[in-house]
Amino acid sequence: MSLNDLPTELLLNILSFLDNLDHVSSTNRTLSTTSRDLQVSQLRGKLAQIPHADLLMRIWSPPSFFRRDGYGRRQTQHVHASQPQDLINMLCDPAVVPRVEAYIDSLHNKARVAQQVAEFLVTMVSFNGFRNHDDRMSFASTVVIHLWSAQQRYSHDTDGYIASLLEGYVFRDLCARDQYLMDLSADTQGWLVACYNALSQYLRPPFVRREQHGEGMWLQRAIARGGMQAVLGMLHQRAGRH
Repeated sequence: MSLNDLPTELLLNILSFLDNLDHVSSTNRTLSTTSRDLQVSQLRGKLAQIPHADLLMRIWSPPSFFRRDGYGRRQTQHVHASQPQDLINMLCDPAVVPRVEAYIDSLHNKARVAQQVAEFLVTMVSFNGFRNHDDRMSFASTVVIHLWSAQQRYSHDTDGYIASLLEGYVFRDLCARDQYLMDLSADTQGWLVACYNALSQYLRPPFVRREQHGEGMWLQRAIARGGMQAVLGMLHQRAGRH
């Protein structure tokens, strides 16, 4: 698959979650083929600019969008995009485009935060085996996204997840208990442990009482509560940046 094809495939993935669109024939009258082509091009261009968009989409899946009929009732017909040509048809509905744009913008913001946290990480961890700074930054960003995934994966019961993080745990324990982390390669798990430990130790003062020892789960709790936005805020505060 070429780089030019990838954003289209990702868009089809997004649009497969869309619910209840009017039949394409009713919207063909409102948008010209040229306009639809432009929408596709613009959305593909936005996706192409997001680093690790495929990984972000696997963790933060596209939402389902519902439309209401004239009586305010939510209809339930499900429409899926399965072929590249379906992409234009789905984007005929003017109500869909801003919602897809908002979702893509949310991915862009997450990628930006992950990259900013990665900028700190590459100064803390020696990413041996990577050829240059760009490769180190790219891989460090994926590590940040994997760490961040806990917030999304346990958002249905954040308090319950936090309560399960016993103080005696270390991050390596989670790699043997959390199915998402268990499914990652042993090499990736090793990097996750190294990066988590580095962040935990760097941020411990002033965010954890000095009398506490060991790695602990305080950072994992912070990620579950506030995501990497919270971690980035702590990093800036620790470094004296505003």
